[in-house]
Amino acid sequence: MHRLPLRMVIDQLAGQPEIVKDFPAEALSQLNIEAKSADQFIADTIALDPPRAVAAIRRMRERFK
Repeated sequence: MHRLPLRMVIDQLAGQPEIVKDFPAEALSQLNIEAKSADQFIADTIALDPPRAVAAIRRMRERFK
């Protein structure tokens, strides 16, 4: 599966409720794309490189202080 650039995903989903159901898996599979919930996307991103993900989350948290 291809991963869309994070910025594109954020721009499209910002402020939206979970809209995964609005993207039929059959249609997306033709494009080799998979719709995921925000929780699943974050979990998958962390699983790809846990130390790097934790460092990024810490940097984001520091910006919100």
